[in-house]
Amino acid sequence: MTEYLAVIFHFCLGTLFFLFGINLILRKGLIASKLLGIQFTALSITLIISYYLTEDNILNHPYFFRSLSPPIYLVGPLSVLIQKFLLYPNRKFKSIYLLHFAPFLFHIVEYIPFYFSSPEAKLNEIRYVISNGNLSASTGNFGWLPMSIHSYLKGFSIIVYSFWLGLDLYSYFRTKGFRILKRNNNIIIKWILIDFTMKIIAVLFIVYYFVTMNLIGIKSSYELIIIYIIFSINYLFEVFYLILNPQMLVGPTLSGFFTKKELEKFSEVNTTTKKSIPIEHILKIQNLFETELVFLNPELKIINVSERIGISASQISLSIKQAHGQSFPEFVNSCRLTYLKDELKHNPIWKKYTIEALAFEAGFKNRQTFHFACKSLYGLSAADFLSILKKQH
Repeated sequence: MTEYLAVIFHFCLGTLFFLFGINLILRKGLIASKLLGIQFTALSITLIISYYLTEDNILNHPYFFRSLSPPIYLVGPLSVLIQKFLLYPNRKFKSIYLLHFAPFLFHIVEYIPFYFSSPEAKLNEIRYVISNGNLSASTGNFGWLPMSIHSYLKGFSIIVYSFWLGLDLYSYFRTKGFRILKRNNNIIIKWILIDFTMKIIAVLFIVYYFVTMNLIGIKSSYELIIIYIIFSINYLFEVFYLILNPQMLVGPTLSGFFTKKELEKFSEVNTTTKKSIPIEHILKIQNLFETELVFLNPELKIINVSERIGISASQISLSIKQAHGQSFPEFVNSCRLTYLKDELKHNPIWKKYTIEALAFEAGFKNRQTFHFACKSLYGLSAADFLSILKKQH
């Protein structure tokens, strides 16, 4: 019965993760989607191979030994990068991000001699590990660093990257405003909180495992099994959550500048120009403005947006014109005033700011440009516009 459950856990779950991962890699979408695909594909291979690494099977399958040690270095970096590109879907993948994977590559390269060694050499290493009752034990015949050092480094890596996840979330919510994200993105909030909580629980067990194994002297593998199960549950949650909420991979939206009716308009043919607006263009503009609040830059120009999302300035201008009946500067100013209204509604500190301070915080160059935007969009002076808002809230 136990063997039957082990086969289901390793092979059925591994196959599910593999198919899901390949689907994410091949589909068109965000960078986060492809990184998730890599994560699930790596996990599927890990699950399947781990079946042969149990004490009952490893002596019959020595060629799998040590093959799952390097991929553990991928857990932290992939989690951080996936979160980064989900929260900021318009960011480009920079070559410097590849440095996150240096420990993984280092560990593979140093163990190439072991992977190509004879079965007898592998069996000698396996018997030594089994006799010591510790996966970190090593004869020292292979690798540039002892496995015990890698054990510490991998645990430390997961802990550091988990806290990195938390710091990135704190910075994001502090900048964008948790209340703004929560109002229109309950799906993403649930994902972030549940996923992050699971990872923190796993980190606590990792710390406990290292304390009991190295300081107290307990060599039981039960704690390691629990960590393994927690991570598997974490990824299983991600699979079903993404299946039920595929819009997660579109990226978060904040203030809802684009309503459902407006999105429907983007695919319709404009009766004047007879040109169709691709919805992908509007989604890219929406993601950039709403996730990164680019309108807070007083020097923002249409060419900056064009370079960021890879759409010509004329197409951006046409999309905004047909969707909102506004020019690019008018659209930017309307975003700034929408942001200003939201902050005044939810942030009491903003009500104490001067007009100049409010103009600066909302992305206007000065009081004059703020006044011009209020007059153009609402027919009110900046002072009257703010007076009405403060009375309402």
